[in-house]
Amino acid sequence: MIFPEQLDDKPFRLFVQRTWHAQQKHLTLTPSEAEIADLIAEHPEVGLFFSGREIDIHEVFEADRFNPFLFLAALREIAKQVKRDQPAGMRALYEELLDARFSEAEARSRMASAYLELYRLHGENQTPHNKEAYLLSLREYLNDPQFFEESKTFFLPHARELTHRLDIYDKAVESLKAQMYETIANTPISPDKALGDLLQALPSEWIQASAAFWKLPKRRVKRDHIRDIRKFFQSADVTQLRQVLSDEEAACLKLIVANGGMMAYDALVKKFGSEKADDFFWNKRAPESLPGLLRYKALLIIGRTRQAGRSQKMAMIPRELHGLVSGL
Repeated sequence: MIFPEQLDDKPFRLFVQRTWHAQQKHLTLTPSEAEIADLIAEHPEVGLFFSGREIDIHEVFEADRFNPFLFLAALREIAKQVKRDQPAGMRALYEELLDARFSEAEARSRMASAYLELYRLHGENQTPHNKEAYLLSLREYLNDPQFFEESKTFFLPHARELTHRLDIYDKAVESLKAQMYETIANTPISPDKALGDLLQALPSEWIQASAAFWKLPKRRVKRDHIRDIRKFFQSADVTQLRQVLSDEEAACLKLIVANGGMMAYDALVKKFGSEKADDFFWNKRAPESLPGLLRYKALLIIGRTRQAGRSQKMAMIPRELHGLVSGL
């Protein structure tokens, strides 16, 4: 079914609320909850509405207001259609946007905006049900620049809706970025986890940025970037590392690997500086802090592991990189 009977209904809002609460409490998420949590994390246009407040499942959004529940539901439908390539051609359409140098999140957002317009028309019985017509209409909207300039289809909150609280909006965005950083830093890690598995838990924007830093080929999907990064490190030598690391970065890595490959995060930032000023979207602006730069270069992973019977935030060098780093 291309269009469900209801996109934004009470069961869906309850599901989003439950997922958000579980994530804030660092509880284990089900696969379906993890999918929603990833979409919220990768789309701040949605997440900023949920950040720092209680989610009201009864909130009413007028037709001219951005509805984060509705847009999140559309993002989920698009993600499903692309993943399954149903209807056939959806994945190719998505990949065309990636080829046009949109990020994965930007591509999904554009497709979700067009999807919502078609969903609205479908509800008014103005669109056919067949898959071919759906794909053709979706492509027409995606290829129409004017469609994305019109406020009714723009997927970010309307500017006029926020003019009286721009300061609050800016603070909310920064708060959301910090929260997304913290969520990733609370991901479980282990010395036994392979580099590929550790990278898989990171946002696609970070993986794209890491691949671009090492001048690896531009890929359409995250898993291909991760494969390239793994292969690069398998053949990299110490000379390549020294060329892109400052003396302080090299000293930090050597200290961590000498400590068995792990270091308490609090001790790391105390000695080498905080990441608080770093932007979340590395594909737009690279980190500036020392820990952030090492994460950006895929040489350092931040997460939680159990130490002395309790969960502790740690900095870790993936085990496959210990030999390479030891030669610095």
